[in-house]
Amino acid sequence: IKEAFLHAWESRPHRAEPLYEISRGYRAQGKPKLAYLYARQGLTIQYPQHDILFLAQDVYDWRMMDEFSAVAFYMNDFVTGFNVTKKLLEDNKFPDSERARIEENYAAYHNQLARMEQEQQLRQETARAAQKHMELEKKLEKRKEKKEKQNKEKKGTKVKDNKAGFKKRKK
Repeated sequence: IKEAFLHAWESRPHRAEPLYEISRGYRAQGKPKLAYLYARQGLTIQYPQHDILFLAQDVYDWRMMDEFSAVAFYMNDFVTGFNVTKKLLEDNKFPDSERARIEENYAAYHNQLARMEQEQQLRQETARAAQKHMELEKKLEKRKEKKEKQNKEKKGTKVKDNKAGFKKRKK
């Protein structure tokens, strides 16, 4: 069946329906990564204004976006998945029976992006703390080196003073 849809798409590459069906089939088989490839390509195809036969308006109105929304999460394409799901909800061209599921997908993307933002903030805070720690370590090292240098200079001065003040006895 996939070959027939690929042949259909190859013949009419400005049509998204074959890509939608392939993506849907792979998702149903538990292969979201393969489904993602076809759904992503299908999203780029606009409604074919000059075709009139056998157009599946719903594929262009909402189904391709919904398909992409369903599989992008598994590819860690959270930002695009979130944006597509948001547009899907804003356009509101899907049946009411699909609303709860689509809203759940939107919430899952939103929560994932919030987690990612928190993790990013934590990484930044950790990096700043590590940088500050390194700066303090450098300051301490410089102080230590300065103190060692001062101690060497003091020892050297004492030795020189003793030698300068010491006179050899004549024989």
